[in-house]
Amino acid sequence: MDAIAPAEPRKKRSYMLLLVTLAALGLAYPVLGSGRWGAVVWHFAFWLMLLASVRACAEHRSEFRLTGTLAAAVLLLGVITVAWRTIEPTETTGLLWCLFVLEALALIFLIYTTWLLLVDVMGGYVVNVDKLFGAVCVYILIGLSFAELFMLFEVGAIVFGIDAHEVLAVPGEQATDSAVRKGELLYFSFVTLSTLGYGDFTPVSPWMRLFATVESIMGQLYLTILVARLVGLHLVQNTRS
Repeated sequence: MDAIAPAEPRKKRSYMLLLVTLAALGLAYPVLGSGRWGAVVWHFAFWLMLLASVRACAEHRSEFRLTGTLAAAVLLLGVITVAWRTIEPTETTGLLWCLFVLEALALIFLIYTTWLLLVDVMGGYVVNVDKLFGAVCVYILIGLSFAELFMLFEVGAIVFGIDAHEVLAVPGEQATDSAVRKGELLYFSFVTLSTLGYGDFTPVSPWMRLFATVESIMGQLYLTILVARLVGLHLVQNTRS
């Protein structure tokens, strides 16, 4: 009986397209809270990032299937949510539940994608431009993942009848529109990840404080370990050549 050959990789990972879509997502951030069409523009950029992430993680069939399935579910729920908001601007209970499931699936997708990219970036013995692109993508995806986690807490607090002020305190009046609130949480996430700590947003609940602390520690450790790893790989690469 012939031995079964191991599955061949589908293709070599490439992070250029993913980095471009992440940059486009960042450029779309200022319009996120500027009305209905601003939210549509940001969500369209987010969907492009999902597709680029699937392409970047499609090295093996199992990874491609799982990331593709999660991305398809997020895309479908995202289109339903955007269409629902267009027809009914008021955030009803049904829309909030749809948002809750959407944020949960998006969080799972981002965590899994970030892990796949992190393993690839930290592995191997070759340092090239594409690997540097991948390292930047991982850092941005970590910030997006925590923003989705915070948004999941926010929507969950509303769905389950918890005062949103008990989750994250903000200056002035609490935003009621979920798109505006997501923009605030994206800002809070990257300020925390980079340890800037402006102090204009303050986590209130113990869980939010825990995750904000974990994010700030991860941001510092990632950059420290990444630089050490890349320098080590560069020295090994020069020695072999």
